[in-house]
Amino acid sequence: AEGKAEGKAEGKAEGKAELLERLLMKKFGALSEASRSRLLSATDDELNAWSDAVLVAKTLEEVFESLSAQYENIEASRGKLNP
Repeated sequence: AEGKAEGKAEGKAEGKAELLERLLMKKFGALSEASRSRLLSATDDELNAWSDAVLVAKTLEEVFESLSAQYENIEASRGKLNP
């Protein structure tokens, strides 16, 4: 059962990566091998963040930077909450 769940999770992640790749290509054109590799090796959290970012990003770089900015905002808000 555990192996089946892992396989299902991997398949779901591959599907997310493929859909995000299609969206990125529609918006920004052909992707480099580095970008494709980054998508295929991304975590679920990265894929989710990038999927949100593709809607508002003006460049491909902004999409991939979105996760870093998200973490910086979280860290900044923690600093404000816990001086």
